[in-house]
Amino acid sequence: MRRIILGLVSLTLFLAAGSCYHPAKTSQENGQLTYTDFLHSFPAVQLPFQYNEDSLIRSMPDSLRLDAEKLGKYIPDSIWYPEGRNHARVNIYPVGQHHYGHLYLLFIRTAASSARKVDLLIYGEADTLITAKEIALINLKNRDHVFSFHLDDKYLLNLNERKELDNGHVIIRERVYGINPDGSLVLILTNTNEPASANSFYNPIDTLPARQRYSGDYSSGKSDIVSIRDGEKKGTFHFFIHLNKNEGDCTGELDGTGKFTGKHVGEFHEDDGPCAIRFSFSSDRLTLEETGGCGAYRGISCYFNGTYLRKKTANKKGK
Repeated sequence: MRRIILGLVSLTLFLAAGSCYHPAKTSQENGQLTYTDFLHSFPAVQLPFQYNEDSLIRSMPDSLRLDAEKLGKYIPDSIWYPEGRNHARVNIYPVGQHHYGHLYLLFIRTAASSARKVDLLIYGEADTLITAKEIALINLKNRDHVFSFHLDDKYLLNLNERKELDNGHVIIRERVYGINPDGSLVLILTNTNEPASANSFYNPIDTLPARQRYSGDYSSGKSDIVSIRDGEKKGTFHFFIHLNKNEGDCTGELDGTGKFTGKHVGEFHEDDGPCAIRFSFSSDRLTLEETGGCGAYRGISCYFNGTYLRKKTANKKGK
């Protein structure tokens, strides 16, 4: 009888325990995503940490792809729409995270058919996004221009830009940022193998004819220039853009052929990529508007936007 009673007691306790145990559903199972879930999506990485050209080219498994709809609460739209809202969203992957004091440094990768990039997101307390900066980029159809990064154990973020020109010369630009304890970035070093003078650069279309109405050179500041030259076909024009702003923090170069789509308007659309620019001409100035993402050709903290005044050409004697 004693054995039977003990057996009944054990069975009762087992059933009671089982009825009280409910595996806690995660917020993701409930269709939600908390900030803790968001952080846990990113594997921890140790410093130093880097992402180079090979890392950008390498594909990531689809099983790691993040749900853009759920992440929208914590990540700015510029990550989801790297080429503007009129373009399709890209695939999002977690690269890694590192805890720095009360900060979380998150590295997130976006991949489209023509380009891949990595952004650094710095979060403070209470899921507050403090800083978002693009730190690596490659255009898969134009691998002559690549951005990569290296973060050392002293929290110095080194951004490297490599660009190969048509004449075979390779330009190297280096910018080093310090990550402050408050989550902000401060530029502490710039280095480049470009000519010492900001006005000394290679203009690939400088010697082409400039007889059309809007052909000529347009400038903004001491070192930003847009050159327009005659196109071989009617209704076209060649252009070259050179940027060097904010003490070297905003640099870029782009050359190509545009088409006039109106009396005073021209358009450039990259053949196999997202880059697109609108040229608005007047008698003495030119306004540029980047209508498609041209990140493969410029610094990661600026755009090919702005107004440029037409430079006067010196009258040649005997003409």
